[in-house]
Amino acid sequence: MRPFLCAAFGAALALGPLPVRAQDTAQVKRAEFTGDLGFVSASGNASVTTFNVGDKLVLKTGDGRHIVTQLFGLVYGRSEGETVADNWRASGRYEFSLSSRVFLFALLGMDRDRLAGIARRFEESLGLTWKALAGPRTELGLEAGLSLIQERPTTGPGDDFLGGRTSALFQYKFRENVSFSQGLEFLPNVQQRDDYRINSETAIVASVSRNISFKTSYALRFDNTPEPGFTSTDRLLTTGLQIRY
Repeated sequence: MRPFLCAAFGAALALGPLPVRAQDTAQVKRAEFTGDLGFVSASGNASVTTFNVGDKLVLKTGDGRHIVTQLFGLVYGRSEGETVADNWRASGRYEFSLSSRVFLFALLGMDRDRLAGIARRFEESLGLTWKALAGPRTELGLEAGLSLIQERPTTGPGDDFLGGRTSALFQYKFRENVSFSQGLEFLPNVQQRDDYRINSETAIVASVSRNISFKTSYALRFDNTPEPGFTSTDRLLTTGLQIRY
């Protein structure tokens, strides 16, 4: 699988320097940053501390043909002196525009969830994204591709395998300052039919100013073959401030 990975990513990078018009090269790159922060602390009859942080950084060339996205998210919590949540994930993604609605993407990702039995999991993916809807209020993106997965549990031996990636992201603006999004991922193990994961995230964002919003999200993560001794489903409800620039 390593030769396949090197060839796939090499092809993606090779597309980067395709010729563009002179006026496109002169345009300035654009950057967008979004940061999330939530915190809860309680003491007295119960001692609970939880927080979640995250960020999304998007860099685009002026013509929109090259897009780089960096993501990070962390949810951590302690109750009565014990860790009750410890989940984080990070990824880097490159997209190259094949047309106004079709993009080739290459993705590198890592996540960890020790309370679900995952010490670390690496992912290298290559695939296509299609913007099925791209209206002023409604957006729908669909993607499909293949992944190489290196998974290391907290107990027992690790596993390296070829996986699939299909996902959808729907976004709708109720008003200029209120938006809704629904994301869904299906991540199967191509080599074992019963081994697959499903991730879902529902979010509502309400702006209170140009750069500050309140965000509430509900994430569901399902693993059809969890590590021995762990449950198959995790649910995360987070709320807090979102900052955009």
